[in-house]
Amino acid sequence: MGETMEEPRRGSWTSAMIIIGLVLAAVAVYYQVSNHAFISFDDNLYVTANAHVQQGITGPGIVWAFGFSESTYWHPLTWLSHMLDVELFDLDSGWHHVMNLLFHVANSILLFTALRMATGSRWKSAFVAALFALHPVNVDTVAWLAERKNLLSTSFWMLTIIAYVHYVRRPTISRYCPVVLAFVLGLIAKPMLVTLPFVLLLLDFWPLSRIAAVQGPKTGATSQFGEAKISRLVAEKLPLLGLALLSVAVSSMSMKAGGMMVAQELVPLSIRVKNAFVSYPMYLGKLFWPADLTFFYPYPEAVPMWQVAGALLVVLAITLAAAWSFRRTPWFIVGWLWFLGTLVPVLGLVQGGLWPAIAERWAYVPSVGIFMVATWGVPHLVGRARVSRTALPVAAGLVIVTCMALTWQQARVWKNDFTLFSHGVAVNPDNYVAQVNLGCTLARKGKYADAISRFQEALRVYPADTLALTGMARAHEAQGEYVKAAEYYLQALRYKPDDAEIRSGLAMLYAETGQEDKAIDLYTRMLEHDPSHAGAEYGLGVLYAKKGDTVRADEHLRRSLRLNPSDAEVHSSLGVVLMNQGRVRDAERHFAEAARIDPKSEEIQGYLAQARRQREKIETDIAALALKRRSEPGNGAVLQTLGMLHAGNGDDAAALEAFMALADLQPDNPGALYNIACLHARGNRTDEAVLWLQKAVNKGFTDWNLLKKDRDLENIRNTTFYRELMERHGG
Repeated sequence: MGETMEEPRRGSWTSAMIIIGLVLAAVAVYYQVSNHAFISFDDNLYVTANAHVQQGITGPGIVWAFGFSESTYWHPLTWLSHMLDVELFDLDSGWHHVMNLLFHVANSILLFTALRMATGSRWKSAFVAALFALHPVNVDTVAWLAERKNLLSTSFWMLTIIAYVHYVRRPTISRYCPVVLAFVLGLIAKPMLVTLPFVLLLLDFWPLSRIAAVQGPKTGATSQFGEAKISRLVAEKLPLLGLALLSVAVSSMSMKAGGMMVAQELVPLSIRVKNAFVSYPMYLGKLFWPADLTFFYPYPEAVPMWQVAGALLVVLAITLAAAWSFRRTPWFIVGWLWFLGTLVPVLGLVQGGLWPAIAERWAYVPSVGIFMVATWGVPHLVGRARVSRTALPVAAGLVIVTCMALTWQQARVWKNDFTLFSHGVAVNPDNYVAQVNLGCTLARKGKYADAISRFQEALRVYPADTLALTGMARAHEAQGEYVKAAEYYLQALRYKPDDAEIRSGLAMLYAETGQEDKAIDLYTRMLEHDPSHAGAEYGLGVLYAKKGDTVRADEHLRRSLRLNPSDAEVHSSLGVVLMNQGRVRDAERHFAEAARIDPKSEEIQGYLAQARRQREKIETDIAALALKRRSEPGNGAVLQTLGMLHAGNGDDAAALEAFMALADLQPDNPGALYNIACLHARGNRTDEAVLWLQKAVNKGFTDWNLLKKDRDLENIRNTTFYRELMERHGG
């Protein structure tokens, strides 16, 4: 009896040591990511340029996360994960990357746990988990912050399998519920889990041996699971399949809503289908010979039929071999079909955004199937060949050490934009995506000549690349070559006539070169196409401010803020406009908000200090004028100045009192009456505002241009009196 109790205890210690080994090995090769920067390739969409995520966990942010994003498909749990990172670590890129590493380590432990529970084979499960943790193909999933969705969804993939193995030992509703919960959480992290119900059916065959009609070999470890008819096992997966189909529908809706669906003309369906077949051997090659790994693999212009035929032969040959030996080597058919099936959602038949021909990150879960085939298959072959028993552990150790070395090197590639995109160009000079991103990186460093050469290389491969054309335009603009810059912007617009970023760049170029009317026309047309474009509203606000039209400038800048309330530059620009209108207290409030959003901006801090000094001077002047008013109660100039200072300082009640006193003193002063009307209108007292405006007109107020533009009268523009007044005087 003592021996039977000792065995589980020894097994638990062994499992614990395996887990510790997995953790130490993964941390050893990946800890370097704690010093990595954010990458401009999609990290901006998820964190660095995402206003919702940058607020951390907030009520509006949670609502936004569960809505349809304008830039990615629906994965609310992933958004919440990034928001939590910001809440905990602000925008410290090192800690964000460490969280990715922790998820990967957790996934490796969960994979080991799931396989050990299902197969009862501790060391084989450990080797699969080690390959998963340390294989260089998985580097971009770990080192690329934007792939949090892949890591997070895989965590729930593994938890679903663990919950499922727990369920099949004693099938009950209470044990089935955790399966469904983990599956749902995985789907809302990334819809990659849509194939998991089919994987669970594969696991029913092996290692769980639940299929009564077609039994594979049993072991003592798997005999604990009961047998069932295939029809019952399929029915068992129907709730999960229904949830998977719902996830596909929601993802498709979100991609269409965000305009992410890739047009047929960009990547023709024939190329997509051919590439789907060819990609299977390519992924296999990367798993067994992980050389020349890179962040993006562009689609080829054509896929030769001989490649398609060769790929089909490889896939069919392996599939037939697996099917022929499914009773003797059940792990072969299960692992192979795991690999084939889980790649289906990312084969590119339906695409969203910039879609590569293949991507190592997409093999994160599918690779587990191949790792299983290799881990169970090699000992099977070696056993038949009667190789020394020590050969296998030695070979396994060499494989792990080799993977660690390759992964360490590959992780270094992801240190920053320059290392990543330079590596992409080195691997394939015809990779126009790498070339254009390297060009953008060089341009940000001020190396415009080098950037232009990279953009030219990108255009050599893909002349319609609007990102390269726009990059060329900006680089020439930075060098003062405005004519060339305009030519490249216009060329980019020929390919994408409604692209807001290109139009905005051209509009800013026009504004910079004194062609304000052209810039205003471009921004206006942008807003006709997209009324919610905050950048166009901001551009118009700045242009009207330059023209001295502070009323229109104020209007457009406020619209821009309503669309993007966390833009420090817009707050600052609106503050400048308000300062010019004499509304110092309001200006100070916007400068303070801009400084809160961007505390490192010296320009904003300067504006804020200036506004505070001016506000303090106004308060000093108000105090002095208040004393003078007491000594000279009949001085109209004092009352006029006092009213204007109070109004500019945001104290409408005090301003109104001063102008009312002036009106009592000078009942025929149309300016005093007009200012009273404005103050009532600002307070949304429409009837009083109309009454005093009528008095001002009756007493000779004739500044119709001011009447038309004065923002203080916004609340009475729809009144009958105001409309008729404007009609009579050319409004």
